[in-house]
Amino acid sequence: IVAASELMAGQEIHNTYGEYGNSELVYKYGFALRDNPFDSVSIDKQLLLETAKSHTQPDAFDAKCSFLNEFSELLEEEEEPFEVLPGGIINAPLAVTLRVLTAANDDFRSWTSLEDALPTTSAEQEASKEEGQMLERKLHEGGMAHKELETCLAQAVAVALVLGEQECVHAAGQEHENVVKVLA
Repeated sequence: IVAASELMAGQEIHNTYGEYGNSELVYKYGFALRDNPFDSVSIDKQLLLETAKSHTQPDAFDAKCSFLNEFSELLEEEEEPFEVLPGGIINAPLAVTLRVLTAANDDFRSWTSLEDALPTTSAEQEASKEEGQMLERKLHEGGMAHKELETCLAQAVAVALVLGEQECVHAAGQEHENVVKVLA
């Protein structure tokens, strides 16, 4: 630890650990905070893709993945992770990927770039919201298709979330075992 200013003998000092989620706090310092505002859960990209693939027509899934690979690096493992932040907020890479993977095929086929997939102005956002509400009404009138889609997506996100959390807990346990071995 390096002091930011001169210290007097016997003076109380405070250590700020930084804006870290619990997995990083456990890894670096050996403790976790309840209701940590910087906590997040990473979602394994391959698991998300496998789940999406199981709920999508193969040709449509392949086309959407090709689209994402052509216009972004979102699916590359070494790029920014997919994360769920406190309050259930998802980060931008996950939001964009889900938008593309869950897009209606007619909408998707009209896109020529990643920007086409995203509403950019408040008027476009409002139009997109209205289109979504209209589509929701049509699907609701047509039966259970929309509810099944919602359920599948919710299950996929829940599975990915739980597995991500399990990975964090497992990593913390492994780190604890490593510390115990070193101390023994």
